[in-house]
Amino acid sequence: MAAMEAAVEELKNNIRESARRAEKQIDARAAEVSQSLQQLEAAKRDLEMEKRKLEEERATLVSMEEYFQQQQEEMEALRDEVTKLRRAGGLFGCCMAPSIQDRPEEPSGS
Repeated sequence: MAAMEAAVEELKNNIRESARRAEKQIDARAAEVSQSLQQLEAAKRDLEMEKRKLEEERATLVSMEEYFQQQQEEMEALRDEVTKLRRAGGLFGCCMAPSIQDRPEEPSGS
């Protein structure tokens, strides 16, 4: 009977030890998963911030592109107007006057 009780006690001890090892492994794995989850959440936050930043930059670029297009249209309208005035012979202002760089240098008085 004592041998049987010893065997049962040894079996209980083995089961407890196996349960402790399993619990340790579970705790270790849970810690790894928790750390991985925290890293993923941090990466997600970083990506969301980067996405917001890119969206803001995109909005700025779209705005700049619209402004540029508007400026091009204004420039084209001015070119058309100047062309029409030149063809009509009525454009003589500063556009037709020679620039300072085009004038010959005056000799110095020395």
